[in-house]
Amino acid sequence: MRKQKRAADLGDLSKGYRNKSGALLLMLVLLSLSISSRLFGQPKHINAPVIRHELDRIYREDQLNRYKLVAMDQNWNDSLQVAYDSLWALQKSLDRQHMLTIDQLQTTYGWDDLMRLPDTAKQVIFLVIQHSDSLHMIKYLPLINRSAQKGDLPKEDYALLQDRVSLMQGGKQYFGSQIYWDSKQNQYLPLPVLGGREAAEKRRRVLGIETLVHYLDRCNKAPN
Repeated sequence: MRKQKRAADLGDLSKGYRNKSGALLLMLVLLSLSISSRLFGQPKHINAPVIRHELDRIYREDQLNRYKLVAMDQNWNDSLQVAYDSLWALQKSLDRQHMLTIDQLQTTYGWDDLMRLPDTAKQVIFLVIQHSDSLHMIKYLPLINRSAQKGDLPKEDYALLQDRVSLMQGGKQYFGSQIYWDSKQNQYLPLPVLGGREAAEKRRRVLGIETLVHYLDRCNKAPN
């Protein structure tokens, strides 16, 4: 019988749910970004060619295996287990390497200068952080929050990362961004939310992001 698996790195936060949320969220984010292979407009004192090359490479490596994992998860049979585990181990190794690169960029240029990069470049940086380990997520969460408040990052990015951190720390999420596939209802539903859905809707209004109802509707209409 298949072990509890997931197509993206949510650690053990699903706790009994069959969780494919990270993969779905990743796909939704990337579809909306339309990240191209050309990142332009970097601040002059940043080594633009090096950053462009690195982020392009990271983007491709972040995506390829995750799409394969999603396809395997959605067409599952037990004969895929070994291949699934092997592919997932490879992706986790890549995720660690990518996070080291972002750490190096942050150390070299500083967070504020990285936030002067084009939106496509900043979203690759965010994707790496949300696919990293819990310590890195916690480390960067205040910076993501500050950048979202300043308008340098979408506020949805802060909501996603805050929810992931909350669940990884054993709590409940605030905005309902982390979801799982309910096979009985044949739809994606949010993992436990502090105060329930009404509380999540209020927090979303205060933050200025789309309603949870609309968010779930988009997730369930997203192409597989």
